[in-house]
Amino acid sequence: MIEVGGMRLYEPETFISDIYLTIVCYFFWREIKRSSNTDYGNYYANFFIFLAMGSVVGGVAHLFAHYIPNNYLHVLAWSLSALGLYYVEVASAFDYPKKVKKVLNSIFLIQYIVSVGVFVGYQLFGDFVHDTTLVGVPGFTAVSISIGISLVGFVVPLHLIKYFKERDNGSGIIILGVFLSAGAAVVHAKKWSLNLYINYNVVAHIILSLCYYIYMLGMKIKVSGGDVESEETT
Repeated sequence: MIEVGGMRLYEPETFISDIYLTIVCYFFWREIKRSSNTDYGNYYANFFIFLAMGSVVGGVAHLFAHYIPNNYLHVLAWSLSALGLYYVEVASAFDYPKKVKKVLNSIFLIQYIVSVGVFVGYQLFGDFVHDTTLVGVPGFTAVSISIGISLVGFVVPLHLIKYFKERDNGSGIIILGVFLSAGAAVVHAKKWSLNLYINYNVVAHIILSLCYYIYMLGMKIKVSGGDVESEETT
């Protein structure tokens, strides 16, 4: 915690790393948009723009925690990031048969709604004390589970099928990015910090930014490589 002009600012290092992640995601969003302005490209691009929004809101929630009597700004950040995951799920299923895609998209939407409901519900009914002096936010376990379901439960299997059936390089690179991002999850779960100023949030954000770069490379190949069939696929 630091004081600036009489204001108490918590976790300024986490705020800075969140803003760094926001900038990174914005540039990756722009790269995908430049590569393809189709619906397919927009779904992948939306992944990054909603992550960017979630990161900046989360950073503000950390920084001004002393003046916010609850965790609902964090819930908004988590919900925005979960919306980004929803879009990457939809993009991952985009070139599957229409009937399969329709079922999967319904599942993705239900998963998103349930996730947000759990985020909000824990803050309403969870057994915890709101303490702004501690690093970390109660309820983040639910966020980790939601991310795991999205990436490991849906995104990876959908791209694995594409990779083994068609040797799709873009899918292979996205899978690599997902598995490498497990490193950020381990750092966050174990709370591995380098020192007082470079806490586990900062370390995890740096790892994630590198993984997002790998995601972006795979997504650019997917949206610009012409390997996606039309919406009329059956």
